[in-house]
Amino acid sequence: MRFREKFRDFKNRLTDRHMYSVIVGLIIVMVAVFSYQAKVSADYKNRLDSQYIRAFDDLTEYVSTIETSLFKCAAVTEPKSVVRLAGDIYAKAASASVCLGQLPLSDAPLENTAKYLSQVGDFTYMLSLGYMDNPVISDAQRKAMLDLSKYAVTLEQSLYEMQQKYYSGALRFGTPSGQNGDAFAGDMEKLEAQFQDYPSLIYDGPFSDHVQDKESVLLKDKPEVSKEDAENKVKEIISKERIGEIKFDGEVGGNLPTYMFTVFPDDNNRSRAITVQISKKGGMVIQMLDNREVTVQNIDIHAAKQKALAFLKTTGFEDMRDSYFEIKENIATINFAYAQGNILYYSDLVKVKIAMDSGEVLGLEAGGYAANHGHRAFSAPEFTMENAKKRLSPALYVENAQLAVIPRKTQDEAFCWEFKCRLEDKTFLIYINTENGKEEDILMLIETEGGMLTI
Repeated sequence: MRFREKFRDFKNRLTDRHMYSVIVGLIIVMVAVFSYQAKVSADYKNRLDSQYIRAFDDLTEYVSTIETSLFKCAAVTEPKSVVRLAGDIYAKAASASVCLGQLPLSDAPLENTAKYLSQVGDFTYMLSLGYMDNPVISDAQRKAMLDLSKYAVTLEQSLYEMQQKYYSGALRFGTPSGQNGDAFAGDMEKLEAQFQDYPSLIYDGPFSDHVQDKESVLLKDKPEVSKEDAENKVKEIISKERIGEIKFDGEVGGNLPTYMFTVFPDDNNRSRAITVQISKKGGMVIQMLDNREVTVQNIDIHAAKQKALAFLKTTGFEDMRDSYFEIKENIATINFAYAQGNILYYSDLVKVKIAMDSGEVLGLEAGGYAANHGHRAFSAPEFTMENAKKRLSPALYVENAQLAVIPRKTQDEAFCWEFKCRLEDKTFLIYINTENGKEEDILMLIETEGGMLTI
Protein backbone atom coordinates (compact mmCIF):
# COMPACT_ATOMS: atom_id res chain seq x y z
CA MET A 1 0.00 0.00 0.00
CA ARG A 2 1.37 3.36 -0.97
CA PHE A 3 2.10 6.06 1.56
CA ARG A 4 -0.69 8.29 0.27
CA GLU A 5 -3.25 5.49 0.61
CA LYS A 6 -2.05 4.70 4.12
CA PHE A 7 -2.33 8.32 5.11
CA ARG A 8 -5.89 8.52 3.66
CA ASP A 9 -6.84 5.37 5.58
CA PHE A 10 -5.39 6.86 8.80
CA LYS A 11 -7.32 10.07 8.22
CA ASN A 12 -10.58 8.20 7.67
CA ARG A 13 -10.15 6.38 10.99
CA LEU A 14 -10.00 9.64 12.89
CA THR A 15 -12.73 12.16 13.30
CA ASP A 16 -11.91 15.63 12.09
CA ARG A 17 -12.04 16.85 15.66
CA HIS A 18 -9.62 14.15 16.83
CA MET A 19 -7.24 14.89 13.98
CA TYR A 20 -7.20 18.61 14.68
CA SER A 21 -6.63 17.93 18.39
CA VAL A 22 -3.53 15.87 17.59
CA ILE A 23 -2.12 18.53 15.25
CA VAL A 24 -2.80 21.35 17.69
CA GLY A 25 -1.20 19.32 20.48
CA LEU A 26 1.93 18.76 18.42
CA ILE A 27 2.16 22.44 17.61
CA ILE A 28 1.79 23.38 21.28
CA VAL A 29 4.56 20.94 22.29
CA MET A 30 6.90 22.27 19.59
CA VAL A 31 6.24 25.89 20.59
CA ALA A 32 6.82 25.02 24.25
CA VAL A 33 10.15 23.28 23.45
CA PHE A 34 11.40 26.16 21.32
CA SER A 35 10.27 28.70 23.90
CA TYR A 36 12.06 26.82 26.67
CA GLN A 37 15.26 26.58 24.63
CA ALA A 38 15.08 30.28 23.80
CA LYS A 39 14.54 31.11 27.49
CA VAL A 40 17.49 28.94 28.57
CA SER A 41 19.68 30.57 25.93
CA ALA A 42 18.56 34.05 26.97
CA ASP A 43 19.10 33.28 30.66
CA TYR A 44 22.59 31.97 29.92
CA LYS A 45 23.45 35.07 27.88
CA ASN A 46 22.08 37.33 30.61
CA ARG A 47 24.18 35.55 33.24
CA LEU A 48 27.26 35.93 31.05
CA ASP A 49 26.52 39.60 30.46
CA SER A 50 26.03 40.10 34.21
CA GLN A 51 29.43 38.52 34.90
CA TYR A 52 31.07 40.61 32.20
CA ILE A 53 29.58 43.92 33.32
CA ARG A 54 30.46 43.17 36.95
CA ALA A 55 34.08 42.51 35.94
CA PHE A 56 34.10 45.63 33.74
CA ASP A 57 32.59 47.85 36.47
CA ASP A 58 35.13 46.53 38.98
CA LEU A 59 37.97 47.15 36.50
CA THR A 60 36.85 50.74 36.05
CA GLU A 61 36.62 51.29 39.80
CA TYR A 62 40.05 49.75 40.46
CA VAL A 63 41.69 51.94 37.79
CA SER A 64 40.04 55.03 39.27
CA THR A 65 41.41 54.16 42.72
CA ILE A 66 44.88 53.52 41.26
CA GLU A 67 44.90 56.93 39.59
CA THR A 68 43.92 58.75 42.79
CA SER A 69 46.30 56.78 45.02
CA LEU A 70 49.27 57.35 42.66
CA PHE A 71 48.79 61.11 42.92
CA LYS A 72 48.49 60.87 46.71
CA CYS A 73 51.58 58.66 47.00
CA ALA A 74 53.60 61.17 44.97
CA ALA A 75 52.51 63.96 47.32
CA VAL A 76 52.93 62.47 50.82
CA THR A 77 56.06 62.00 52.92
CA GLU A 78 54.68 60.30 56.04
CA PRO A 79 56.08 56.72 56.06
CA LYS A 80 52.81 55.11 57.13
CA SER A 81 50.94 56.91 54.34
CA VAL A 82 53.46 55.88 51.68
CA VAL A 83 53.38 52.22 52.69
CA ARG A 84 49.56 52.21 53.01
CA LEU A 85 48.99 53.84 49.62
CA ALA A 86 51.59 51.70 47.89
CA GLY A 87 50.00 48.56 49.32
CA ASP A 88 46.55 49.71 48.19
CA ILE A 89 47.79 50.40 44.64
CA TYR A 90 49.46 46.99 44.50
CA ALA A 91 46.25 45.23 45.59
CA LYS A 92 44.03 47.21 43.20
CA ALA A 93 46.38 46.62 40.25
CA ALA A 94 46.33 42.87 40.92
CA SER A 95 42.53 42.88 41.12
CA ALA A 96 42.29 44.96 37.93
CA SER A 97 44.45 42.41 36.10
CA VAL A 98 42.09 39.64 37.22
CA CYS A 99 39.06 41.59 35.98
CA LEU A 100 40.76 42.22 32.63
CA GLY A 101 41.26 38.47 32.26
CA GLN A 102 37.55 37.81 32.88
CA LEU A 103 36.35 39.92 29.95
CA PRO A 104 35.48 38.44 26.50
CA LEU A 105 38.66 39.60 24.80
CA SER A 106 40.01 36.50 23.07
CA ASP A 107 40.50 38.37 19.78
CA ALA A 108 41.69 41.66 21.26
CA PRO A 109 45.45 41.95 21.92
CA LEU A 110 45.87 43.86 25.20
CA GLU A 111 49.53 43.25 26.00
CA ASN A 112 50.33 46.90 26.77
CA THR A 113 47.30 47.39 29.02
CA ALA A 114 48.14 44.22 30.94
CA LYS A 115 51.79 45.30 31.11
CA TYR A 116 50.77 48.69 32.52
CA LEU A 117 48.73 47.10 35.32
CA SER A 118 51.57 44.68 36.14
CA GLN A 119 54.14 47.46 36.28
CA VAL A 120 51.95 49.73 38.40
CA GLY A 121 51.51 47.01 41.01
CA ASP A 122 55.11 45.86 40.92
CA PHE A 123 56.54 49.38 41.03
CA THR A 124 54.57 50.35 44.13
CA TYR A 125 55.32 47.00 45.80
CA MET A 126 59.07 47.53 45.34
CA LEU A 127 58.67 51.14 46.46
CA SER A 128 57.09 50.08 49.75
CA LEU A 129 59.79 47.46 50.35
CA GLY A 130 62.59 49.95 49.75
CA TYR A 131 60.89 52.61 51.84
CA MET A 132 61.09 50.42 54.92
CA ASP A 133 64.91 50.49 54.69
CA ASN A 134 65.32 54.02 53.34
CA PRO A 135 62.27 56.23 54.05
CA VAL A 136 62.91 58.65 51.21
CA ILE A 137 61.14 58.96 47.86
CA SER A 138 63.50 60.16 45.15
CA ASP A 139 62.59 62.71 42.48
CA ALA A 140 62.79 59.95 39.86
CA GLN A 141 60.31 57.81 41.82
CA ARG A 142 57.87 60.72 42.18
CA LYS A 143 58.13 61.42 38.44
CA ALA A 144 57.50 57.74 37.68
CA MET A 145 54.37 57.80 39.85
CA LEU A 146 53.09 60.94 38.12
CA ASP A 147 53.74 59.40 34.70
CA LEU A 148 51.91 56.24 35.73
CA SER A 149 49.01 58.29 37.10
CA LYS A 150 48.61 60.15 33.77
CA TYR A 151 48.17 56.85 31.97
CA ALA A 152 45.71 55.80 34.67
CA VAL A 153 43.68 58.95 33.92
CA THR A 154 43.59 58.07 30.21
CA LEU A 155 42.64 54.47 30.96
CA GLU A 156 39.94 55.52 33.44
CA GLN A 157 38.36 57.98 30.96
CA SER A 158 38.24 55.37 28.20
CA LEU A 159 36.70 52.78 30.49
CA TYR A 160 34.13 55.29 31.76
CA GLU A 161 33.09 56.17 28.19
CA MET A 162 32.70 52.48 27.35
CA GLN A 163 30.69 51.98 30.54
CA GLN A 164 28.27 54.75 29.52
CA LYS A 165 27.93 53.27 26.03
CA TYR A 166 27.07 49.88 27.51
CA TYR A 167 24.36 51.20 29.81
CA SER A 168 22.87 53.27 26.97
CA GLY A 169 22.64 50.17 24.76
CA ALA A 170 25.26 51.37 22.26
CA LEU A 171 27.76 48.69 23.26
CA ARG A 172 27.31 44.96 23.70
CA PHE A 173 29.59 42.17 24.87
CA GLY A 174 30.52 39.83 22.04
CA THR A 175 28.37 41.67 19.46
CA PRO A 176 29.95 42.18 16.04
CA SER A 177 30.42 45.82 15.15
CA GLY A 178 27.38 47.37 13.49
CA GLN A 179 24.86 44.84 14.87
CA ASN A 180 22.79 46.41 17.66
CA GLY A 181 25.76 48.25 19.09
CA ASP A 182 29.53 48.30 18.71
CA ALA A 183 31.59 45.24 19.61
CA PHE A 184 33.10 45.39 23.10
CA ALA A 185 36.40 43.87 21.95
CA GLY A 186 36.68 46.52 19.25
CA ASP A 187 36.44 49.34 21.78
CA MET A 188 39.04 47.62 23.96
CA GLU A 189 41.39 47.49 20.98
CA LYS A 190 40.97 51.27 20.62
CA LEU A 191 41.84 51.57 24.31
CA GLU A 192 44.95 49.44 23.78
CA ALA A 193 46.07 51.74 20.97
CA GLN A 194 46.47 54.54 23.53
CA PHE A 195 49.25 52.52 25.16
CA GLN A 196 51.31 52.07 21.99
CA ASP A 197 53.67 54.85 23.10
CA TYR A 198 53.74 53.68 26.72
CA PRO A 199 57.35 54.40 27.83
CA SER A 200 59.78 51.98 29.38
CA LEU A 201 59.62 52.05 33.16
CA ILE A 202 62.96 51.49 34.88
CA TYR A 203 62.94 50.35 38.50
CA ASP A 204 64.06 47.42 40.63
CA GLY A 205 61.44 44.75 40.08
CA PRO A 206 60.63 41.67 37.99
CA PHE A 207 58.36 43.54 35.54
CA SER A 208 60.85 46.34 34.89
CA ASP A 209 61.78 46.76 31.23
CA HIS A 210 65.50 46.71 31.92
CA VAL A 211 65.10 43.39 33.79
CA GLN A 212 63.10 41.77 30.98
CA ASP A 213 65.85 42.83 28.55
CA LYS A 214 68.65 41.57 30.78
CA GLU A 215 71.73 40.48 28.87
CA SER A 216 73.26 37.07 29.54
CA VAL A 217 76.09 37.30 32.06
CA LEU A 218 77.62 34.05 30.84
CA LEU A 219 77.47 34.67 27.09
CA LYS A 220 77.73 38.44 26.59
CA ASP A 221 81.47 38.34 25.79
CA LYS A 222 81.44 35.05 23.86
CA PRO A 223 82.08 35.07 20.10
CA GLU A 224 79.12 34.52 17.77
CA VAL A 225 78.82 31.10 16.16
CA SER A 226 77.52 30.30 12.70
CA LYS A 227 74.32 28.43 11.87
CA GLU A 228 76.47 25.46 10.80
CA ASP A 229 78.30 25.44 14.15
CA ALA A 230 74.96 25.55 15.95
CA GLU A 231 73.67 22.61 13.90
CA ASN A 232 76.79 20.63 14.81
CA LYS A 233 76.02 21.38 18.47
CA VAL A 234 72.56 19.89 17.95
CA LYS A 235 74.18 16.72 16.61
CA GLU A 236 76.40 16.57 19.69
CA ILE A 237 73.61 16.68 22.25
CA ILE A 238 71.14 14.38 20.45
CA SER A 239 72.13 10.77 19.84
CA LYS A 240 72.55 9.67 16.22
CA GLU A 241 69.68 7.20 16.39
CA ARG A 242 67.31 10.07 17.22
CA ILE A 243 68.31 12.18 14.20
CA GLY A 244 66.59 11.50 10.91
CA GLU A 245 66.41 15.07 9.61
CA ILE A 246 67.44 18.45 11.01
CA LYS A 247 65.40 21.46 9.89
CA PHE A 248 66.53 25.05 10.50
CA ASP A 249 63.58 27.16 11.72
CA GLY A 250 65.18 30.58 11.84
CA GLU A 251 66.53 32.90 14.53
CA VAL A 252 65.05 34.29 17.74
CA GLY A 253 66.06 37.77 18.89
CA GLY A 254 65.66 39.42 22.27
CA ASN A 255 68.00 39.44 25.22
CA LEU A 256 69.30 35.95 24.35
CA PRO A 257 69.45 35.49 20.54
CA THR A 258 69.30 31.86 19.42
CA TYR A 259 69.20 29.61 16.37
CA MET A 260 66.14 27.34 16.25
CA PHE A 261 66.13 23.79 14.88
CA THR A 262 63.63 20.95 14.66
CA VAL A 263 64.89 17.37 14.65
CA PHE A 264 62.72 14.58 13.24
CA PRO A 265 63.87 11.13 14.45
CA ASP A 266 61.83 9.41 11.72
CA ASP A 267 61.74 10.93 8.23
CA ASN A 268 58.47 9.15 7.52
CA ASN A 269 56.74 10.16 10.75
CA ARG A 270 56.64 13.88 11.55
CA SER A 271 54.45 13.44 14.66
CA ARG A 272 57.55 13.16 16.86
CA ALA A 273 59.77 16.22 16.84
CA ILE A 274 62.61 17.57 18.97
CA THR A 275 62.96 21.37 19.09
CA VAL A 276 66.36 22.83 20.02
CA GLN A 277 67.58 26.39 20.60
CA ILE A 278 71.31 27.16 20.44
CA SER A 279 72.63 30.56 21.54
CA LYS A 280 74.17 32.68 18.80
CA LYS A 281 76.86 33.79 21.23
CA GLY A 282 78.93 30.90 22.52
CA GLY A 283 76.88 28.15 20.83
CA MET A 284 75.30 26.98 24.12
CA VAL A 285 72.20 24.80 24.23
CA ILE A 286 69.49 26.98 25.79
CA GLN A 287 66.48 24.76 25.32
CA MET A 288 65.59 21.31 24.06
CA LEU A 289 62.21 19.57 24.07
CA ASP A 290 61.26 16.13 22.73
CA ASN A 291 57.49 15.59 22.43
CA ARG A 292 57.71 11.80 22.72
CA GLU A 293 54.90 10.27 24.78
CA VAL A 294 55.92 8.18 27.79
CA THR A 295 53.37 5.59 28.93
CA VAL A 296 55.15 3.62 31.68
CA GLN A 297 57.70 3.99 34.46
CA ASN A 298 60.58 1.51 34.47
CA ILE A 299 63.19 3.49 36.44
CA ASP A 300 63.11 5.30 39.78
CA ILE A 301 63.88 8.96 40.46
CA HIS A 302 67.42 8.17 41.64
CA ALA A 303 68.26 6.59 38.28
CA ALA A 304 66.60 9.51 36.49
CA LYS A 305 68.78 11.99 38.40
CA GLN A 306 71.93 10.06 37.46
CA LYS A 307 70.91 10.09 33.79
CA ALA A 308 70.25 13.83 33.94
CA LEU A 309 73.53 14.59 35.72
CA ALA A 310 75.53 12.57 33.16
CA PHE A 311 73.82 14.47 30.32
CA LEU A 312 74.63 17.83 31.94
CA LYS A 313 78.31 16.94 32.21
CA THR A 314 78.55 15.93 28.54
CA THR A 315 76.69 19.12 27.54
CA GLY A 316 79.06 21.46 29.38
CA PHE A 317 77.24 22.04 32.67
CA GLU A 318 79.76 21.17 35.36
CA ASP A 319 79.35 21.06 39.14
CA MET A 320 75.57 20.84 39.15
CA ARG A 321 73.59 19.58 42.16
CA ASP A 322 69.99 18.36 41.99
CA SER A 323 67.40 19.95 44.25
CA TYR A 324 63.67 19.49 43.60
CA PHE A 325 61.76 17.44 41.09
CA GLU A 326 58.31 16.63 39.77
CA ILE A 327 56.99 13.61 37.87
CA LYS A 328 54.07 14.15 35.47
CA GLU A 329 52.86 11.79 32.75
CA ASN A 330 55.85 9.52 33.43
CA ILE A 331 58.35 12.33 32.77
CA ALA A 332 60.58 13.62 35.57
CA THR A 333 61.47 17.32 35.60
CA ILE A 334 64.54 17.78 37.79
CA ASN A 335 65.97 21.13 38.92
CA PHE A 336 69.75 21.48 39.11
CA ALA A 337 71.69 24.39 40.61
CA TYR A 338 75.37 25.24 40.27
CA ALA A 339 77.48 24.32 43.32
CA GLN A 340 80.89 25.83 44.05
CA GLY A 341 82.59 24.51 47.14
CA ASN A 342 80.02 24.61 49.91
CA ILE A 343 77.85 27.28 48.26
CA LEU A 344 74.76 26.48 46.19
CA TYR A 345 73.79 29.05 43.50
CA TYR A 346 70.04 28.78 42.94
CA SER A 347 70.15 31.57 40.32
CA ASP A 348 72.17 29.30 38.01
CA LEU A 349 69.26 26.96 37.33
CA VAL A 350 69.00 24.18 34.75
CA LYS A 351 65.93 21.96 34.33
CA VAL A 352 66.22 18.50 32.79
CA LYS A 353 63.34 16.24 31.66
CA ILE A 354 63.88 12.47 31.81
CA ALA A 355 61.64 9.76 30.34
CA MET A 356 60.88 7.33 33.17
CA ASP A 357 60.52 4.38 30.79
CA SER A 358 64.08 4.40 29.42
CA GLY A 359 66.00 7.24 31.09
CA GLU A 360 66.17 9.12 27.80
CA VAL A 361 66.68 12.90 28.06
CA LEU A 362 63.56 14.60 26.68
CA GLY A 363 64.19 18.18 27.63
CA LEU A 364 66.58 20.82 28.92
CA GLU A 365 66.01 24.44 29.91
CA ALA A 366 69.06 26.55 30.72
CA GLY A 367 67.91 30.17 30.31
CA GLY A 368 68.40 30.93 34.00
CA TYR A 369 71.91 29.50 33.95
CA ALA A 370 72.85 31.51 30.86
CA ALA A 371 71.44 34.73 32.33
CA ASN A 372 73.18 34.51 35.71
CA HIS A 373 76.19 32.18 35.69
CA GLY A 374 79.46 33.97 36.28
CA HIS A 375 82.01 34.92 38.92
CA ARG A 376 80.61 36.32 42.16
CA ALA A 377 82.59 38.14 44.81
CA PHE A 378 80.75 37.70 48.09
CA SER A 379 82.54 38.60 51.30
CA ALA A 380 82.82 36.08 54.12
CA PRO A 381 79.61 35.79 56.17
CA GLU A 382 79.40 38.39 58.93
CA PHE A 383 76.66 36.34 60.53
CA THR A 384 77.88 32.90 61.43
CA MET A 385 75.53 29.95 61.09
CA GLU A 386 74.90 29.99 64.85
CA ASN A 387 74.15 33.72 64.91
CA ALA A 388 71.88 33.42 61.88
CA LYS A 389 70.10 30.50 63.50
CA LYS A 390 69.15 32.77 66.41
CA ARG A 391 67.07 34.83 63.97
CA LEU A 392 64.73 31.87 63.40
CA SER A 393 61.50 31.31 65.25
CA PRO A 394 61.97 29.21 68.40
CA ALA A 395 59.04 27.08 67.21
CA LEU A 396 61.19 25.68 64.37
CA TYR A 397 63.33 22.56 64.53
CA VAL A 398 66.43 22.96 62.32
CA GLU A 399 67.38 19.83 60.40
CA ASN A 400 70.40 21.20 58.50
CA ALA A 401 71.95 24.38 57.12
CA GLN A 402 74.08 25.40 54.16
CA LEU A 403 75.27 28.51 52.34
CA ALA A 404 73.27 29.53 49.27
CA VAL A 405 72.96 32.38 46.80
CA ILE A 406 69.33 33.12 45.95
CA PRO A 407 67.69 35.46 43.41
CA ARG A 408 65.69 38.37 44.79
CA LYS A 409 62.69 40.21 43.36
CA THR A 410 64.97 43.20 42.86
CA GLN A 411 66.85 41.03 40.32
CA ASP A 412 70.07 41.02 42.31
CA GLU A 413 71.21 38.18 44.56
CA ALA A 414 71.49 37.58 48.28
CA PHE A 415 74.15 35.49 50.03
CA CYS A 416 72.30 33.54 52.70
CA TRP A 417 72.26 30.73 55.18
CA GLU A 418 69.65 28.24 54.03
CA PHE A 419 67.99 26.52 56.99
CA LYS A 420 65.84 23.46 56.42
CA CYS A 421 63.35 23.49 59.30
CA ARG A 422 60.30 21.64 60.50
CA LEU A 423 57.19 22.97 62.19
CA GLU A 424 54.88 20.13 63.15
CA ASP A 425 54.39 18.17 59.89
CA LYS A 426 55.52 21.01 57.58
CA THR A 427 59.03 21.53 56.15
CA PHE A 428 60.38 24.99 55.38
CA LEU A 429 63.46 26.53 53.78
CA ILE A 430 64.32 29.83 55.45
CA TYR A 431 66.99 32.15 54.08
CA ILE A 432 68.88 34.48 56.43
CA ASN A 433 71.16 37.12 54.87
CA THR A 434 74.80 36.50 55.85
CA GLU A 435 75.57 40.24 55.80
CA ASN A 436 72.78 41.78 57.85
CA GLY A 437 70.87 38.86 59.39
CA LYS A 438 67.59 39.74 57.67
CA GLU A 439 65.15 37.05 56.61
CA GLU A 440 65.32 37.17 52.80
CA ASP A 441 62.79 34.50 51.90
CA ILE A 442 60.84 31.51 53.16
CA LEU A 443 59.66 28.53 51.11
CA MET A 444 57.56 25.56 52.09
CA LEU A 445 58.51 22.13 50.80
CA ILE A 446 55.60 20.14 49.41
CA GLU A 447 56.18 16.41 49.10
CA THR A 448 53.68 14.53 46.93
CA GLU A 449 53.54 11.26 45.06
CA GLY A 450 54.76 13.17 42.01
CA GLY A 451 57.82 14.76 43.61
CA MET A 452 59.23 17.44 45.89
CA LEU A 453 58.33 21.06 45.14
CA THR A 454 58.60 24.45 46.83
CA ILE A 455 56.01 27.18 47.27
